[in-house]
Amino acid sequence: VYKFIGKNDDGSNATLTRPNGPAPSGETASQRANRQAEEANWLTRLNYNDKSQWELVNVGRSAAQVQAYVLDSNVDATGALTVDALSNQSINAVVFAGSVALSGGLVGVSISGAGAGSENRIATQVQAYIQGDKDGKGVAADSIRVKAQDTSGIRSFTGAASVAAALGAVGASLSVGVGIAFNIVDNTVAGFVKNVDAGVTSRNGDIEIKADESATVDAIAGAASAAVGLGLVGAGISGAGVYASNRILGSVEAFGDNSIFASARDLI
Repeated sequence: VYKFIGKNDDGSNATLTRPNGPAPSGETASQRANRQAEEANWLTRLNYNDKSQWELVNVGRSAAQVQAYVLDSNVDATGALTVDALSNQSINAVVFAGSVALSGGLVGVSISGAGAGSENRIATQVQAYIQGDKDGKGVAADSIRVKAQDTSGIRSFTGAASVAAALGAVGASLSVGVGIAFNIVDNTVAGFVKNVDAGVTSRNGDIEIKADESATVDAIAGAASAAVGLGLVGAGISGAGVYASNRILGSVEAFGDNSIFASARDLI
């Protein structure tokens, strides 16, 4: 489901209206039926890929989950207690489009166009935590580490190439290439200890609570276009455009809340 979000030149919301022009003079019954059918189906001919005009609203964020936790439990470990959640999501995308048009004759005309677009998203909830206790007993070990880490990455190549050539006494060609790429990483990374009233105790080492976000986006977007017109009269018009948007969003938290800590060394 798409929502129209177009704007006027002054920044105000634009209004999307159904085309319903007057009948042309001399229109036959068959022509009128065809025109009315096209007007009735006008929504199917709009460019919903134009993000400045349309927003996809029926697809909400539903993050994947990577979790490691101790929940409402008591722990008495003779060694190290390690609660690690590691996310390593990856996307490797290659999108390419190419087009070639050739024509020849007394009058040669060629038109060529190529467009490539890619949209890549990673959304993950990464959590490592100790929460709550049981029977008035907390969590104890020689050392304790709670760590949430994300190393997600997107590698994307988006390219378009278009070539047009026309040969003749009169030769004209038009070539257009367009490449568009959108890459988004939006993760929530959290390591925490919460509501352990009976205490978190390390007998020999540190208590560590860590959260690390190391997401990366490596994107290449390119477009190339060439037009050749050969003849007594020759003309060639060529154009290429590229747009890339790369964003890393989300949140990173490491904390202790409403808990008692007793560390033999450091609380990190």
